[in-house]
Amino acid sequence: MALASESTQLSTSSTLSLFTKVINFPMSSTSPPTFVCDFADDELPSEDWPEMEFRSPEDKDQAWYGVEPWDMCDSLVVSFNEFPCAYDEVYSPEDFKNSDELKEFEERFRPTSVQMQDSQCPTVNEGTKVCATCPSVTGEVKFYDAIVVAVERTEHGRDEEGSEVCGCNFKVFWNQGPCANLVTSAKVGDICLKREDGRMHPKVVSFFKEARRQLHGGSSQGEETEWQKMLKRVNAAVQNYNISSSVPDNLG
Repeated sequence: MALASESTQLSTSSTLSLFTKVINFPMSSTSPPTFVCDFADDELPSEDWPEMEFRSPEDKDQAWYGVEPWDMCDSLVVSFNEFPCAYDEVYSPEDFKNSDELKEFEERFRPTSVQMQDSQCPTVNEGTKVCATCPSVTGEVKFYDAIVVAVERTEHGRDEEGSEVCGCNFKVFWNQGPCANLVTSAKVGDICLKREDGRMHPKVVSFFKEARRQLHGGSSQGEETEWQKMLKRVNAAVQNYNISSSVPDNLG
């Protein structure tokens, strides 16, 4: 199952470092200088941001995947965890024609859901929204949004190490996926709990800020784009090299 169309796939050579680009200027055949330019957003806080998950589009499988978002000029690259870079998806601010399209795309990002533990059984009741694995005839493990509609509780046991073991049966109504609008059974190992953390990855936040600015005509008001900022830093690095190389080695 392909997660990216040919128009959005990235080659291996384009999977550059998130924070550092190395640009070579072959000005000398003997020792070409190398400029290392940091193109990270200097205003981003050095906070430990939550890992992100992303819901695949409707024309794919609508499943949730762990992802690592990063930026490429003004575009947002979504790299799927444990998938090769050929599956990367690239989104540009120009892809969105109105606020509704942008809002729908924004809702496809959220902090990664966490595996439900046996001891958390009492906290999962009718009405709890979860992200769970949907029964599959192919054996694929994919996660979709669902809501718990009933819980058939049984007495918890203990394993050989003394850890609590939940054998309860959770009836879930599927919002998405191959079982959409159906009710099936799930066990604790099939369920992940959504995180209450409302933070978003700063690269995603920056992308939506730029997309909204372009959508409302803000880019025509003279504000620099990320691409223009990057070129300015490269030009500064080249200029610094030219100045330093013009100074004689022996000033005495």
